[in-house]
Amino acid sequence: MTDTTSLDGRTVVVTGGAGFIGSHIADRLVGNNEVRVVDDLSTGDRGNVPAGAEFVRKSITELETEDFAGADVVFHEAANVAVQRSVEDPEFDARSNVLGLIRPSGPASTGS
Repeated sequence: MTDTTSLDGRTVVVTGGAGFIGSHIADRLVGNNEVRVVDDLSTGDRGNVPAGAEFVRKSITELETEDFAGADVVFHEAANVAVQRSVEDPEFDARSNVLGLIRPSGPASTGS
């Protein structure tokens, strides 16, 4: 019987994986999993991506289905965190925090 509560041996995508929270998630998972970090480095730092993780430099709003190929788990940590920007441009906030991950060419269309 497979332990569905364990993440060991999984393919994991961490959006925003070069940021504070995402990089800590990726760092914790990289030893026992195949980890793919997707980040545009607009606020994160490439140096935060742990050794052993695949790095894809791309905005959350530009993701395609193939960026999630083979993924068992997705940790969505990419987001606009600037409150002032979200007040001034709520559409940008919605695109980066929600729609980028669920748009038609994203993982929701894969049927997984």
